Amino acid sequence: MAVYIINYLSLPVYAKIFSRKKFVVIVSIQMFFILALRAENLGVDLPMYQYGFNYIYNMSFSDMISSLRVIQNARLPYPMSFESGWVALNWFSSHIGFSFHAFLVLCAGINMISCGIFIYRYSEMPWLSFAIISSMNIYAYMFGILRQSLALSIIVIALILLDEEKKWQCFVLFLLAFLIHRTAILSFPLFFLMKQKSIKKNTFSIAVLIWPIFVLVSHIIYSNVIEKAMVSIGIGYLGHGLKWNNQIGLLIIICIAIIALYDFEQAETRMQCISIGSTIVALYWGAIGMYNDVLSRSMQYFVFFITISIPEVLNHFWDERVVRLGKFFAFILLFLFMINNLQDSDITPYRLVGF
Repeated sequence: MAVYIINYLSLPVYAKIFSRKKFVVIVSIQMFFILALRAENLGVDLPMYQYGFNYIYNMSFSDMISSLRVIQNARLPYPMSFESGWVALNWFSSHIGFSFHAFLVLCAGINMISCGIFIYRYSEMPWLSFAIISSMNIYAYMFGILRQSLALSIIVIALILLDEEKKWQCFVLFLLAFLIHRTAILSFPLFFLMKQKSIKKNTFSIAVLIWPIFVLVSHIIYSNVIEKAMVSIGIGYLGHGLKWNNQIGLLIIICIAIIALYDFEQAETRMQCISIGSTIVALYWGAIGMYNDVLSRSMQYFVFFITISIPEVLNHFWDERVVRLGKFFAFILLFLFMINNLQDSDITPYRLVGF
């Protein structure tokens, strides 16, 4: 666990020493190496991914192409029946000489480049944004939840392109993300939020207040809509009874802090609207995720944008003393949350490749 703690505690130190650009580059590289140099079995599902990588490598090009489908997973035996984009990425990577570990390095590079670009462009406090990445399962999922993490990274770049009015490039990347992992379709509300010119405080507050009511009816929505939709497209993991998620508790705290501290008139840009709005979307989708671990993981499509909402809220509050206290308590709370998540985690203890 020490490597994750050192990485986390180094963030405010680096921020004091380096300029914004150097800080983002150094931290992105540091977190990349932690990912890239990990053992090949350090992370949930990695044995399955390695088996699938080797299986796909032994397929001929024509067999690989004939197995691909757009909506449903590729025609491969379980558990290699991945999405078609993932199958193609595995095949081409393995046939240009990548080992499975080199493939993990490739995924790590895409993940951290995406995070670095996004934080550099939009975060008002990059050190706190990386603290959020490190603590709120976003980084931990990059160790083993490979397809979803890669899809999320692609969605982030797609939204940056949309912010630059590059709509066709955005659409191509969105399609690619969907072909890597079908949960990318859940990111659609983010594209809707990109069209919003502002977020109203009353709307945000009412959404938080009626959330408990949504929780009470969430099982009806899950069992009658979500579960049936998952069955119809061949997704397993049909879930369990209502199970509390600590991340939900943290999201509630964040929502309350936004209501108490944020001047909603500051949300004038697309990314500011996404960063605030996605907090509510994450809270509501998290209620559905309490019935299904796979859907709970997909909260990361919305949680990711908290990396800029919390710094934005703190940066625009008028009382500097409150801002200093807010930074301190946010850093400590996120640290404790990270430690709790790392207890009995699949990525602890950290092991280097070859060990």
